[in-house]
Amino acid sequence: MSRYTTVCPVCKGKGRMSRVDKTDKGSVWKFQMCYKCKGTGRVNHTILSLIKNLLHI
Repeated sequence: MSRYTTVCPVCKGKGRMSRVDKTDKGSVWKFQMCYKCKGTGRVNHTILSLIKNLLHI
């Protein structure tokens, strides 16, 4: 089956996710690798999965 790559919907193509933790002394940014694309920013899809996503099956 043919494969296509698209921008990761979780990290929006950045390959990482970030969050801000509030502490007594200010804010701390924390970054971690995206769990969906494993840090690449792209996600592999087969034609069948793309059709399912478009049709919301």
